[in-house]
Amino acid sequence: QRLNLNLSVAEQSQAVHFGFTEPAIFGRNVSSGISLNLKKVDPSESTYTSNSISLTPSLGFKVGPDSRMSLSYQLENLEINSDKSPSAVLRKDDGNYTNSSINSVFVFDKRNSIIEPTDGYILKLATSVAGIGGDTGFIKNSLKSRIYRSILNESVVFSAEIEGGILHNLKDHSRITDRFKLGGRNFRGFQFGEVGPRDVSGDALGGDKYLMNRIEVNFPLGLPEELGLYGGGFSEVGSLWGLEADPSVVESILHSERVLRSSAGFSLYWTTPIGPLQFNWSNPINYLEGVDITERFSLNLATRF
Repeated sequence: QRLNLNLSVAEQSQAVHFGFTEPAIFGRNVSSGISLNLKKVDPSESTYTSNSISLTPSLGFKVGPDSRMSLSYQLENLEINSDKSPSAVLRKDDGNYTNSSINSVFVFDKRNSIIEPTDGYILKLATSVAGIGGDTGFIKNSLKSRIYRSILNESVVFSAEIEGGILHNLKDHSRITDRFKLGGRNFRGFQFGEVGPRDVSGDALGGDKYLMNRIEVNFPLGLPEELGLYGGGFSEVGSLWGLEADPSVVESILHSERVLRSSAGFSLYWTTPIGPLQFNWSNPINYLEGVDITERFSLNLATRF
């Protein structure tokens, strides 16, 4: 059994997560759990704030020898504060909402290791259906796949990854909290959320569709292994586009067309007592100058794989 309490405090968000998991209910290979989440968000890329509290019971079970599925139901109370935003699109999102959704995650894992894979592949499909009660209705799908290959006695590892998602609305229009965002750790070379559709006010709005492709190589630096230092190189190409807004504010939306952005760079991975650190030096190559906000350096908590 697992009981956990997580507290996260950052400049743009604060969150508390409480969860309990029973790994084998009724003596079977079926896990069950329940989680309570409280979150406050004040993003720098958009002029709104949000407060949410959600309760999520879940089940997890094997589908095959290399695949697993989890099912969950989420009941969420969400408050979006954007009535004073200069963005006409964001002002339409202002209000209190009750979200009721069913979520599923399917994972097919053929990697030779879940910690440091050097061969194989993994496929993850996530689906969320909202509208079973509540104030919102949408279907949100995302797919991620990554393949690994290695050379030189598994010391140099190549990986290629593709992921994408689509949000389809069943009620009214999409909201800022439902849409996809790119930048930061999921698109190095760009600040988080600073890619894709924007309001004429300059606010980043997120998008209803996205596609990303990444190619990476990880390699030793010839230093003593106990230092925990490794090198890496990466190239990323992606786009975030589409926004189904209220008809009265459609003219306020800019740059919602599909435009490819790209970046390339180097990474330094350092295994430390506080966790694995990833230092990224990025070079944005293709982007909308004066629209997308880029960044040359970023620091993440992330493993080499």
